[in-house]
Amino acid sequence: MLNHLFTSFIFLILAIQQPSANPAAIPEWINITPEQAKSHLITSAKLVYPPCVTSAGVEGKVVIQIGIYTDGLVHSVTPMSGPICLRGAAISYLTQRKYQPFMKNGQLVNASVDQSVIFKVPHGIKTDQTQKVLHRRDLEGLKDENTEWDELSTAMKEWLSWYSQQNASIVGGQIPIRRALTKKKRATPLLEDMPGDLTIQQIPLHLTGRKLYLLRDEIREHENDHCGVTGNCPIALLEESERGIELVIFEIGFDVHLHHRKDSPYPDVFITGNAGAMEQGMIGYRYMDNQWVPLYCWHTHDYENIDSKKMIIEVCH
Repeated sequence: MLNHLFTSFIFLILAIQQPSANPAAIPEWINITPEQAKSHLITSAKLVYPPCVTSAGVEGKVVIQIGIYTDGLVHSVTPMSGPICLRGAAISYLTQRKYQPFMKNGQLVNASVDQSVIFKVPHGIKTDQTQKVLHRRDLEGLKDENTEWDELSTAMKEWLSWYSQQNASIVGGQIPIRRALTKKKRATPLLEDMPGDLTIQQIPLHLTGRKLYLLRDEIREHENDHCGVTGNCPIALLEESERGIELVIFEIGFDVHLHHRKDSPYPDVFITGNAGAMEQGMIGYRYMDNQWVPLYCWHTHDYENIDSKKMIIEVCH
């Protein structure tokens, strides 16, 4: 399965830097219960429901392991379980909490605890009729028609030039790349042609003033190769509007399919990736409430024996 799906499902760790401290006095870690955490809670924000609850009717429990540091703030989180599209809202909710710091033998310590956040469709909210199940045969592959450099806008050329420079110094996979791409964009010398490792395709979008592009960063054969032996490479979905270029999806995978919708000018975007010798996974993004939401999931441990015509893709649980 593609790296992001796995990191969203299992391994994704959002690390918020701990305030500077004396390296010789690193605080001890202790494990606490949810009840102990609640007894130390000082302030908490209001839980904001994401679009997949209010629009698609997705419900469930998300379990997040949080790290409460000696300043009483949550500086690290690790998603443990729960629907992918709910995890971001759960993380945002928990990281805004303030706790009374924990002590052990008279010393301040960091505390780790598994916290559950439950999402239910609010009473009186009418959700849309989101398809809960899609079949592989419902998806369409992209035509092999790359967009030429001269066909791109100056804004897109500037973004691609900047992206190419960022990746030149990135080693270690998707997480470093994602962190680099979230940094403030700086002026970069404009390239004269498409970087050799990149291909870009325009995705049909019947919406005035907006364009969608799919960017693929192909496998490299030098020391900074970040695609790995699995065959997965960075795949990004870019949206161009009057505001400029926005990175709306970033995944690691090897194939992309679309599911065109009658109720939206935006197609659902499905990205497939390898996770091991016989493992494959797919994650499907849907545009709802002005944002892209990871809504659909599929995974197998034995892809060679999968009949693609019978393959079912469901809303993530």
